Amino acid sequence: MKKVCVALLSWGSLFVGVYGMDCNLDVLAMFVQDTTEIGHPIFVHPEVEDSVSEVVQDILPLNDDLFRYKLYPTENMWNFIKLDTRTGRMWMVQFTVDGDESHRFESVLSYRDLAIPYDDDWNLLPEEGKITNRFELYPTENMYNFILLDRIGGRTYQVQWNFDYEKRLVIPIY
Repeated sequence: MKKVCVALLSWGSLFVGVYGMDCNLDVLAMFVQDTTEIGHPIFVHPEVEDSVSEVVQDILPLNDDLFRYKLYPTENMWNFIKLDTRTGRMWMVQFTVDGDESHRFESVLSYRDLAIPYDDDWNLLPEEGKITNRFELYPTENMYNFILLDRIGGRTYQVQWNFDYEKRLVIPIY
């Protein structure tokens, strides 16, 4: 294992140093990805730049599923939508603090793999590679509805969560 640590996360930049102790490389990858996702450049001391580049290139390709799932809050304080950012699959997640286990669950909202490519008439095309962070949810003014965006294909979907299974939906927006 390489001996690289995150020394300081400050002013929107990631500073990395080499130290004489072992570090958790998954934490390094998390900070590198988080920092680059929000658009801040990564500044690395020139003496450790080669080591950091080597470590990051070793980590990120092997962890293609790194940050694959995201939780999106709903306006209901007990419920979230869990999104598989690679496939577009979603689940309702409910938690509780009252100790009643029946109020703590995960339920399928949409198990359809939206990353499988379709043409404009929804005919199946040869499968492309699935990419983490392909899908993202955006809230609307209606607390039960979100817009799901395929950031690669450009398709959009109306997502409606509900406690009643028959009222849940994921439909394409043309």
